[in-house]
Amino acid sequence: PIGFVETEFVDMTHDADAAADTADVFANKVDKSPPSAWDQRPKKYKSVLWSVCGYVLLMELAERLSYYGINQGLKNFMQKKLGWSAVSANSLKSTWTSLVYMSPLMGAYIADEKWGRYRTITTFGVLYLIGDALLATAAHPSVLARHDVAECIFIVGLFVCIGFGTGAIKSNVITLGADQFNPNDASETQQKATFFSYFYWCINFGATFAYGYLASLSVHGSSLIPADYGYFACFAICTCVMACALVSLRLGHARYIKLPPTSDAMSQLVRVLWQRRFRNVAANRIVWGFLLFVLSFVFNVLAAITESGRVVLSLLAGLTSSVAIVFWVVYGQRRIDGDDALRTDECPVHEKVAVDAVQKVVRILPFASFTIVWGCVYDQIDANFQSITQQCDLRLTPTTQVPGAMLGIFDPLAIIVLIPLLDSYVYPLYERTFRSPPSAFGKTSAGLFLAAFLMFYVGLFEMYRRSSGQLHRNGAMLRDEGSGSPMNNLHWAWNIPQYVGVALCECLINVTAYDIFYTQVPLHLKSTAQAINLFTVSMGSNVTSIFTLAFGQFIPNDLNLGHLEYMFFAVGSLALLNVAAYMAVMRRMQFGMASSGMTAEKKRHPVVFVLIDGIGDMSMDISKYHSAHATPGTTLQTAHTPAMDAIARAGLNGLLDPVEPGMACGSDTAHMSIFGYPPTKHYRGRGSFEAMGAGLDMAPGDVAFKCNFAYLDRATNVVAMRRVDRNFHAWGKELCPYVGSVKLPSFPGVGVVCKYATEHRCGIVFKGSNLSDQITGTDPLKDELPLLKSTPIDPTLPSAVYSSKVLNEASDVIIEHLSRHPLNVAREAQGLVPANLVLFRGPGERINVPNFEATHGMKAFMIAPTCIIAGLGMSLDMDLIRVEGATGDYHTNLVNKANAALECIRDRKYDFGFVHVKAVDDAGHDRDVPLKVP
Repeated sequence: PIGFVETEFVDMTHDADAAADTADVFANKVDKSPPSAWDQRPKKYKSVLWSVCGYVLLMELAERLSYYGINQGLKNFMQKKLGWSAVSANSLKSTWTSLVYMSPLMGAYIADEKWGRYRTITTFGVLYLIGDALLATAAHPSVLARHDVAECIFIVGLFVCIGFGTGAIKSNVITLGADQFNPNDASETQQKATFFSYFYWCINFGATFAYGYLASLSVHGSSLIPADYGYFACFAICTCVMACALVSLRLGHARYIKLPPTSDAMSQLVRVLWQRRFRNVAANRIVWGFLLFVLSFVFNVLAAITESGRVVLSLLAGLTSSVAIVFWVVYGQRRIDGDDALRTDECPVHEKVAVDAVQKVVRILPFASFTIVWGCVYDQIDANFQSITQQCDLRLTPTTQVPGAMLGIFDPLAIIVLIPLLDSYVYPLYERTFRSPPSAFGKTSAGLFLAAFLMFYVGLFEMYRRSSGQLHRNGAMLRDEGSGSPMNNLHWAWNIPQYVGVALCECLINVTAYDIFYTQVPLHLKSTAQAINLFTVSMGSNVTSIFTLAFGQFIPNDLNLGHLEYMFFAVGSLALLNVAAYMAVMRRMQFGMASSGMTAEKKRHPVVFVLIDGIGDMSMDISKYHSAHATPGTTLQTAHTPAMDAIARAGLNGLLDPVEPGMACGSDTAHMSIFGYPPTKHYRGRGSFEAMGAGLDMAPGDVAFKCNFAYLDRATNVVAMRRVDRNFHAWGKELCPYVGSVKLPSFPGVGVVCKYATEHRCGIVFKGSNLSDQITGTDPLKDELPLLKSTPIDPTLPSAVYSSKVLNEASDVIIEHLSRHPLNVAREAQGLVPANLVLFRGPGERINVPNFEATHGMKAFMIAPTCIIAGLGMSLDMDLIRVEGATGDYHTNLVNKANAALECIRDRKYDFGFVHVKAVDDAGHDRDVPLKVP
């Protein structure tokens, strides 16, 4: 894709610079929007990551430790302490997991539309804490003695309190942390990336501790805690840790940015689909699909808590879930405005926009549906995988055992190893081999196929385990201390491959799914899309419970007496059917393929943005310049442009106001806005761009200027020529180091650094302390006007008053030095115009903004010999490509610039490229119609 943008509207019948220079406009322009929440933070912190988000990270670590501490012990507690069957324990465990991943929908809705994130987290955190306390109470031996009471307390605590509490927290904690970083501050944006890494580390640390120490404590107790009190101690620790989580969150209360609830995205999604269900078949079936998913969950809960009718209820749950998946897969491919297309005369514009946005969410539903079966495979870790492990040889020494739940630690540990391995070695190797990065479609297909293979592998593994024979010592059968089940003669370590296999599937499917659910929907629906992602995980756990109940007769408490492999073979067969359907449907939709626009695949279709600066101007009589055109027109209408015409015919065309309607922008401000950085927020003057583009370093506190070599009539103090000569480079470049050598008598602590830029321009940087860019320049902006004196924009600002005095003295000293320079003396003797003046304009410090890649997710290059544009690119950390023959003026080599851009995108190093063409703009400024038109 190639874009042409007409910028810097030039009236060639008037002075071009009056519209071109907007330094004074933006230097004095105040952002009309109110101060942001980050600007109003009572105290500024050098490290938001630790000073503010440290409390959030501690909260997440404690909450995840509490969650996984409970999760690892549930199955054995339900079987050994509550006396439930293996089928009931596994089914209820999966049902609870399903609730945990379903409740984030509720949490996201309440936080985004009602309470805000902080209040939602604290409120449901208290509910979570109550649930932990109830579980600890139910696990106390004195309460377990009253079985019915213990069961009631346990179910209320687990399902009502923790099920809803952890789900509501899950969808909001990471977002609350991310909210603390100012998106307009480059250093805070970098800290945010680090925050996500530490957040993930906290999750895995909590899981590692829980599956390590707490798993052992639950089963064996400790030196101070009897084994009978193991589960009570484990759940009590989880309660205390959750209390610490809430205390940690509260300690940072005064430091948090608490954004108010403003989004109605989820309500909009529901409202659009609900309103259209009677007018559109696709919308109707999608609504029914969601309702059937919920109905399936209800059937499954009933089947899990009742013995009678369990098979019938589980079959109903499976049937409704299957129909829901079919509805989402089939009708997610269709348009929800297809049956009665939203006619212009029947529908307001805002409804069309809302329907179009919801359509993008609908389009991800087929992909989401195919991940449900994968969710069923993933949920085996804490359910049936654990059952198999507990009937292997768990002995670590002749007298100690490894708790079966402890093997769950290999899942997070494997992920920690696999993610950098895939990103750093496997994916790059794939790209080098096949000359393109792995697509989202390919990674997900591989993950789904591996998930199906794992189910068959585990089924065969279970057959082998069962045939290995029971373990005996001294004639007595050895039993697992956690569940009481007999152990077989197969070492526990042989179970590790299935845990690692599931972790690899997570890396291939879940990581890709996060990207898909983020990139494929509009900004305001991204949180809703992630909630849908969690909902499909919930439905995966629901399917696990359905399978466990349906095959209950083959899953006795002692697996040696059953055929658990039947269930794994059934899940594996369904998973094979699922991956085949996935590949067919995704290919048909071209979803996640090379053309889908996925983040990873943008490298296969990079964007090159070609901007022809100054291409637009007024309609005028061209006939005196171009005899073939007798009627008035613009230079663009007159010029012969077959290539641009062909691109325009093949593309989309429109008008753009770079900043705001009616504002004639200069190149710097227009480019800032086009790159996504509003000048009213970020502009600090064009001087820093010119200086950096010329190759000058800028440290914090330096003030730079865009400067012209000009001619001053010293007798009248009038600027006779603002541009001394377009060909100044041919004779005057040696004046730049001379200007950079001047000393300011009244300001010995201020250094002046000068470097040649292009044509008659140079960049100058003032280096010293107490400098400010809040001053005016000395350039009158038109010929035959007096040289200006710099003044402070805010006279009450001492640094601005000081800096204006520095600039005025520098201007005077430079005039004196240039007037005596031998080059100028010789030119005057020859009757030529001397360059005896440097005009200062656009004072500015280096802008402090997130770089281009952090803002847009695209690695970018720039080909722009014009210093001011190159400096802007450098300020945004875009790679500046130097091209031989590219001069930034009339003499530039356009072919070399085009070839260099093509070379950059062929190498697939970049997602975005910007090519700037300046020669047309120069012709406009010089009012040289014959040069501009051909």
